[in-house]
Amino acid sequence: MQRILAILEPSLIAAMFFGFWFATPTRDSWLWLLAGIPAVMVLRWRLAGQAWPTSPLNRWLLGLALLGMLNVLVAPFNRAPANPVYAYTVIFARVWLGIALVWWLVALAKQQRSMAGTIWIAGGVCAGMLLLATGSTAWTTKSNALTAVIQILPQWGDGLRPLEASSFNPNELAGALALLTPLAFSLAIWAGIHGKRFPGVVMAIIAGGLLLVTILGQSRFALAGISAALILLLPWAFSRWRFRYALWVCMLLYIIAQGYIILRPTPASSANSLLNDRDSESMNIRFELWISAAEITRAYPLTGAGANMYRDRRVRALFPTATYGSPPHAHNAWLQMSADMGLPGLVLFLGIQLTLTTLIIRTWQQEDPAAQVVALGVGGGLLAHTIYSLGDAVPLWDRLAVMYWLLAGLAAAQYALVTKPTAPVRKQ
Repeated sequence: MQRILAILEPSLIAAMFFGFWFATPTRDSWLWLLAGIPAVMVLRWRLAGQAWPTSPLNRWLLGLALLGMLNVLVAPFNRAPANPVYAYTVIFARVWLGIALVWWLVALAKQQRSMAGTIWIAGGVCAGMLLLATGSTAWTTKSNALTAVIQILPQWGDGLRPLEASSFNPNELAGALALLTPLAFSLAIWAGIHGKRFPGVVMAIIAGGLLLVTILGQSRFALAGISAALILLLPWAFSRWRFRYALWVCMLLYIIAQGYIILRPTPASSANSLLNDRDSESMNIRFELWISAAEITRAYPLTGAGANMYRDRRVRALFPTATYGSPPHAHNAWLQMSADMGLPGLVLFLGIQLTLTTLIIRTWQQEDPAAQVVALGVGGGLLAHTIYSLGDAVPLWDRLAVMYWLLAGLAAAQYALVTKPTAPVRKQ
């Protein structure tokens, strides 16, 4: 039975990752995969006496899933009023993928009594994200100053279309990169601490590549977040690794690239003027979106408009934004959550983030160098994403939200090891 669970759980998560990557209606044909989650729970109960691994996050994760059921029933808008089961599954499928991912990573770490397995999974995700981002991003005019670099990047074209479903918007992608770039640097350090020189060098290259793609996309909020994370957090850990100077090389290249973009001369007018005009327009749009989200929360404080309904045309008709007719989200993670699920949803969202912060701090306090590196990487990624989320958002219903759950799983898994390093007792 243990072998069945060891095969079934990662296979289920991989299948959900693939199936839920698509937009509706393609995603609808994969919703049946959610039935595999209770099957995994039953197997784990038979083996370990618990349906899911013990974690301080569980109360918030289950609360989010249960509130979603209530929200679909009572919110003023939902995807399918006549079919609440469908409305719930199609919206919360990606949330359940995240919950299942967190549970699997915690269970894997406890079973192996090591972070090695979870670390290599995270490294694989970072490598895959770099692969998709370099050749599948729909670059915008913000990146014109770096066109020469973009032109030499590989273009995957239709080769990855079945997985990718559509090209990445650079701003959407920036949310995932804010999470993964500090994490990738920390994974390189982790490998170096364990004497794995070649994997460490590979992860450092991947981390540098993720930072480069972020620079090319020119999401100011993501760049500010990543810079803060790398400057404030990772140098502490790099003092333990011979390749610590790689961080400073990356930061220097970032400063040079941004300086070139800001200071380069243009035929028509100064670059500063162009950037100021663009930034001013961008902030004006954001103010409209934030006000719209606040108005939705004020109108429906207990439910919001409904999970993932901020962009719905019925909601837009009641709470229009003059500059941005059909916005995908509120461009602020907290306003987005309150607009979608009201104040109860915002409380749960904040509860998850505060719990993660607590897990990271307590892990750091254990004074285990390898665990501290993981805490730094996860904490740095969450810090970068928090700064990014002030002016943009990857809602929990988005395909790239799985990267947020990846970091949550890493934080919970490392905390479980440093506080209770023994594996759970299994029934024979």
